[in-house]
Amino acid sequence: MKCKDVKFLSAGCFSGRANVPMHNHDGLELVLVTIGECDTAINTEVLTGGVDTLFILPAKVKHNQINRGFVKTHYIIFQSADSFFLKLPRTISIEGDFLTSRWFNDVLELHNSTGNNTTAQIENILGAITERLKQFENNSESKKKMHPALAKAIKIIEANVAGKISIPDLASSCAISQSRLDALFRRHLKLSPLRHLQNLKMQYARKLLSDPYLNIKEVCAMCGYDDVNYFCRIFKKYNGGSPGRFRSNRKP
Repeated sequence: MKCKDVKFLSAGCFSGRANVPMHNHDGLELVLVTIGECDTAINTEVLTGGVDTLFILPAKVKHNQINRGFVKTHYIIFQSADSFFLKLPRTISIEGDFLTSRWFNDVLELHNSTGNNTTAQIENILGAITERLKQFENNSESKKKMHPALAKAIKIIEANVAGKISIPDLASSCAISQSRLDALFRRHLKLSPLRHLQNLKMQYARKLLSDPYLNIKEVCAMCGYDDVNYFCRIFKKYNGGSPGRFRSNRKP
């Protein structure tokens, strides 16, 4: 989408335990949860989300935010002529997608900067975010039509995020060859079974690290890893920093 189709209005961060009362905006609002879990009520419908959940809230729609403990979110408010944002309020999971998270941070940094032409830069980023979200939603729709073995594999992986499962065992459980399973994952999800498993484990690890009462060794074990050093290497590879650094950067 071209930046001329977007008009940036505002952006910011929320952090705390207090609920956000009913409100609306002249533009649509994207709310990305970075810490904790929360609900958003729209009329009689309630949307629920945790870390890496993106709430899409169309313009003029009244909504609130009910927090379950400490919550941190990033939000962007803008006007768009794209029909993608004219649909009903909904959520999209962006787990494992560091581009969207980075672009949200870029928007916030530009909004808070004093440089020239920042609005145009922000609107270009919003165009990229829009196209990225369309891809996520299209992928979600395609999952409904996926091969039964792939659907079963995904279900098994999601049930074993905190445990241990090998890719050969996963293929065997789905009565399919390992190479065929790998091909199905790459065709539908654009990644390997192992990468999907690691993405979910890292998402779970990030959630656990938001609990200050759990030490790194405990988080490691709860994610199904025996070796804390290996866990730290994997975490750094997927998150750009060590578990300790991630935790210190997320402190309220």
